[in-house]
Amino acid sequence: MVIDHGMYYCLNYSVTDPMTIPGTDALTFFTRFISHFCAPLFVFLAGLSATITEHKYACTRQFANALIVRGLVLILFEFTIVSWSWSFNPLFPMLYAQV
Repeated sequence: MVIDHGMYYCLNYSVTDPMTIPGTDALTFFTRFISHFCAPLFVFLAGLSATITEHKYACTRQFANALIVRGLVLILFEFTIVSWSWSFNPLFPMLYAQV
């Protein structure tokens, strides 16, 4: 995914739809195809982490509370650190709610 974002930001390389084979060169198509396996892998690793963490807690209620706290911390980071990283503006003119 870093390669994909690097092409977009540094090289100003924009393609209308890079997943259509006739309108895209092979390097761009396969770069995007391979780099977009990251999102499903991240979801799998999040579920694996939750499964491994579940064994540390005595009851389901404690585990649920830990997952809620983890989710709220991630949402807080999304609206502060990640939003600032996209705009470099400390006033947060636009909040990005991404995955």
